[in-house]
Amino acid sequence: MPDGRIETTRLEPGQYAINPPGIWHTADVEGEAPALFITSGLGTENRAR
Repeated sequence: MPDGRIETTRLEPGQYAINPPGIWHTADVEGEAPALFITSGLGTENRAR
């Protein structure tokens, strides 16, 4: 979150999450799981965990 808070969202099969623009995020998976990430290219940034 912009204020430094950490928010966790647990997803079940068939669910999805949309991250607001400007919010840093990551995905942690227990075991194996298929995933689809769609990220707009222009201005996209990343940083090490």
